Amino acid sequence: MKKHLLGLALASISINSYAVTTDIYKNADVKSDKVGTLDTNKNDYQPVFSKGNWTEVVNNNDGSIGWVENDKIKGTASAEVDIFSDINSQADSLLKQHREMFKQMQSQMTSFDKNMASLQTDTSKIMQTAKNTPNSKSYFKSVTMHTNDDGTATVVEKSKDSDGNTTEETKTIPTDKLNSIKI
Repeated sequence: MKKHLLGLALASISINSYAVTTDIYKNADVKSDKVGTLDTNKNDYQPVFSKGNWTEVVNNNDGSIGWVENDKIKGTASAEVDIFSDINSQADSLLKQHREMFKQMQSQMTSFDKNMASLQTDTSKIMQTAKNTPNSKSYFKSVTMHTNDDGTATVVEKSKDSDGNTTEETKTIPTDKLNSIKI
């Protein structure tokens, strides 16, 4: 994908770098029908897609498309360096955003883990108290959680009261709200 974007970017800068005329073909093959001529001075065409040594171009005026050979429209070295710089800058920016989102997710999961540990401690204390209380009826409370692919988490709370009635409550919440839930 990056290779194709780079090819498109190079073709775009190359088409506008210096005056060249070259044939436009119906397909990416010099044996296919010629459908026009690309004149870089007129700026009538824009690159659409790059495949191998060919770039697909579209006519800005009528929308017609065709293919030109890359080596016929190759630009200057300084133009190519500029486009590499732009692409690398965009890639660095996306990588920085990805890392920041990952840090946020880790922070939220750490907070959730702390909440779960606290809940487990509280549950253990309640269970120990129940065991030490003579003639107490049994009861329980459990919470399970799993994350979903859509950025949410499903939390299921099951409980059995002192009369033996069992209940289950299921909640689906955004993962960024996990640190704020109270169970």
